[in-house]
Amino acid sequence: MKLDLSKLHNHFVKENPITKMMFDEFPNDFMVFGGSLTDFLIGNPNTIDYDAIMLNNKWKDAEDFLLNFKPNRNRWQLKRIPLIQGTTHWDTFDKKSGKPKRTTLGHGPHFVSFEEVNSYNMKINPIRNKWYKPCLSLSKLNRTDPMEMVDVADAVNNRIGITKNEVLMRDERPLECIKWRTLEYDGWCTDPGNALGRCNRYKNTKGFYFDEKLENSLMALIQYRIDSQDVIKGDNIETYTGNEMLPIAKETDDIYFNYENPVLNKGKDLPKRYKIDYHYNDSGMIKEI
Repeated sequence: MKLDLSKLHNHFVKENPITKMMFDEFPNDFMVFGGSLTDFLIGNPNTIDYDAIMLNNKWKDAEDFLLNFKPNRNRWQLKRIPLIQGTTHWDTFDKKSGKPKRTTLGHGPHFVSFEEVNSYNMKINPIRNKWYKPCLSLSKLNRTDPMEMVDVADAVNNRIGITKNEVLMRDERPLECIKWRTLEYDGWCTDPGNALGRCNRYKNTKGFYFDEKLENSLMALIQYRIDSQDVIKGDNIETYTGNEMLPIAKETDDIYFNYENPVLNKGKDLPKRYKIDYHYNDSGMIKEI
């Protein structure tokens, strides 16, 4: 395990040209998390998206750095992304073409996305079998301690972060989940619609096992939120119908600052709007290492 973590850290800090560039420029404020770490650990050569956060609210500094060209590094530009304005996720896309009806340049509600201008570093999208430029998405969450990102990640397999100096985890369960390609939760999640989408992406693109009990639990939480309207809706949502993109920044702030650490206490003290009837290793799919 320690060898795997050493290789993981070395790759993103010293070898991967995209993350190395950011760690070199922002050694105290850049952090990588999410699916790109999973891709490395499962040996996926087609990593397209790199999820990261600038600590201490420095995402604007990172934006200026990437958009202002400097010699000896690739040019970057804002990536065109679907625009969702408080209606529903599906209203954003044309159902016949599958393409977004409205797009915006770079800035989503909770993140800003960049892509390389040139085509030297193209990667294949395993779902669509099309070539894409690598994308760097920076969260707009304002975090000061990198462990805050680890502690508000609802899926166990996402509960890993990399800073310039270390790999961050509360325990080794994320490594078990990734090794055996399982999706595990600790009885809670933020936006269950987003969680459901992530589970399907992990199943379809990374070959993870999506337990039927987990799917039913997420669907049940969506239905509870619809029936009760017990949900942080955001500024442009009057009635939650289950399809809206919720303000994850507000949900994670609510969880982290108003309740006891959900990772350490398995979400026991969280309100019902975050709870699912599914706990780590309910699926029984994780094997003994």
